[in-house]
Amino acid sequence: MPRYSRQKSDLGIYHIIVRGVDRMNIFLDKNDNSKFLDTLRRFKEADNCEIYAYCLMSNHVHLLMKEAGDSIQRFMKRVGVSYVYYFNKKYDRVGHLFQDRYRSEAIDSEQYLLACARYIHNNPVAAGLVEYPEDYDWSSYSYYLGSSNHSDLLNKDFLLDLFSDDRDDAVLKLKEFTEMGNDDCFMECENNVDSTKEKVEAEKIITG
Repeated sequence: MPRYSRQKSDLGIYHIIVRGVDRMNIFLDKNDNSKFLDTLRRFKEADNCEIYAYCLMSNHVHLLMKEAGDSIQRFMKRVGVSYVYYFNKKYDRVGHLFQDRYRSEAIDSEQYLLACARYIHNNPVAAGLVEYPEDYDWSSYSYYLGSSNHSDLLNKDFLLDLFSDDRDDAVLKLKEFTEMGNDDCFMECENNVDSTKEKVEAEKIITG
């Protein structure tokens, strides 16, 4: 398959999706989820990336992150190689685990950034796994609501500061924004999308 040039974001922020080959599960128990988060944590410092949101589903991962320079490709390669080595050794398998290269879409406005974070945090709800996003164990949403579990993985101040300078008020506004009804439409794990249309729709949702 041909590889296409990655669309560049003026903000350096991207929505990333990586998925299992042939839709296979890439997390088979909670230790696998924890290992993937540890792998993100280990390489984000080396590649000077910032992670704003994530969601680990059974056969794919969503990341909302910012790169410094042109480091996302290197970061994703390091994360992928490390996790595949762990997974294949643990489950006594060989071969590819991830489908092709990661996919990405550029985030080029604060409105689109917030809508993308909301979309990522609501993935488990849309999949029917939980009723509310805070009930899902493997996304960054609980950290925004006060958990300290991911304090060394995520930069939550960047998103919260877009809602309010007062931290308690910002958390309440983020929660309200995340759980409100919406028609957010972003890059899916399986489908190609019209990113220009998505950006227009996302900004309509936020600005009213």
